[in-house]
Amino acid sequence: MITRRKSLLLAGAAGLAGARRARAAGGPDVLVLGAGFAGLYAALMLEQAGMKVQVLEGSNRVGGRAMTAYDLPGHPELGAAQIGQMYARVRAMAGKYNIKLAPPLAGTASETHQLPMSISLNQRQVIRTPWAESPENPLRGKERDLLPNLIYPTYVAQAMPLKSIYDWYDPKFAKYDTQSLHQLMAAHGASPAAIGLSDYDVYADTTAGWSALDALRKNFYYAWEAQHGMFETAVDGTSSITNAMAAHLATPVMLNKFAYNISQDKNGVTVDCEDGSTYKASFLLCTIPFSVLRGIKLDTPLPAAQRRAVDTMDYSKIVSVWIKPKRKFWEEDGLPLNFWSNGPEERMFSTPSRVQETPNISFYVRGQHGMDVSAMAPQAAFEYLCEKLAQARPSTRGALELLRVQSWPGSKYNRGGYAYFKPGQINDFGQCMAQPAGRIHFAGEHTAKLTTGMEGACESGERAAIEILGV
Repeated sequence: MITRRKSLLLAGAAGLAGARRARAAGGPDVLVLGAGFAGLYAALMLEQAGMKVQVLEGSNRVGGRAMTAYDLPGHPELGAAQIGQMYARVRAMAGKYNIKLAPPLAGTASETHQLPMSISLNQRQVIRTPWAESPENPLRGKERDLLPNLIYPTYVAQAMPLKSIYDWYDPKFAKYDTQSLHQLMAAHGASPAAIGLSDYDVYADTTAGWSALDALRKNFYYAWEAQHGMFETAVDGTSSITNAMAAHLATPVMLNKFAYNISQDKNGVTVDCEDGSTYKASFLLCTIPFSVLRGIKLDTPLPAAQRRAVDTMDYSKIVSVWIKPKRKFWEEDGLPLNFWSNGPEERMFSTPSRVQETPNISFYVRGQHGMDVSAMAPQAAFEYLCEKLAQARPSTRGALELLRVQSWPGSKYNRGGYAYFKPGQINDFGQCMAQPAGRIHFAGEHTAKLTTGMEGACESGERAAIEILGV
């Protein structure tokens, strides 16, 4: 394993000769597509090694899926927020740029920290009796004690064969990629009802569409992280980290540079952008999601399996609708503010705010429901979800005000939230999806080998920077 210290030493040793060689033409040595954690982290490493780097970002902001809404009340995080204790690279960036991290406020939920919630099934009103005793609970036996959002993690934990964060790409575990999470749960005794409810809590559209091995890997990582202590968050918002990273680049990030064509020859790489501009460099580091890359003309041959990765890797259909309560409806009905449903409204989450007393509240919709909502105009989507919620929880009728709809699948710069593997895809292209294609290198959270989220993005940027410096 390459440690952070070793990688920086390698960068310093390998980069100088490459930088002198590449800069003979006068332009940048490396173009970086995407100013999220992966692109910014790699760019900083490459600059530290003496290379001239130009980062091109398709949108009008840096950060990628790290997005703090400073313009909304409460400054909610529309994307990445949790910084685990083992997020070494992210924490290093925060420390270097004096970004304060702190434990989450009381009342913050996570994959490993659950909060009380109201439950509605099949568009009926919220269940008032204890879930385990409710006649509306469709589960059987010991399953009846499991809240809906804990069903699939419980079965994954029972089935867990992984012992370390390295195991998921060890060939001896490849058999778990040949089955779906649906099949894994069924093999370990999950009832059809349990699997059906779990369809509303997974990265993929359904449990049948998610590789069991990918589910095992991600859930193992969450548990492993939790063993090392409570995660933290950036006091001034996650975007304060990426903003600081971008501000410390020698060459400023160029915004609104959405690429539509990428080509290369023996002398270097060319990127053509929608605004008519063209950029050239000796190397290209592409950190944009494959869901976006597949829509860009990539004028270079890729191995068949890598091409399949670009063309077929999927991303979660997450839409969050941020709302402001006009009154404290949860005090009126005496129910937990957080809400779970298998209806179109799916979730309502509350997150304490560091800048106001009222919590940040949002609908959180995914899968086909997410795509349905994403296809609507923002106000129509809000009204649709409010009506569905009011049917299950009447106290919310007229109690909500729309702040913003954040559709990750509807964003041309992302086309989805979290990357995930479908059954069979890890075996098919997991090992080759990030390999260099001539002068073009690949990074991004979807290519991380060990970690996930923001740390996975930085891990991948580090790996790709080392590749370029070693050429």
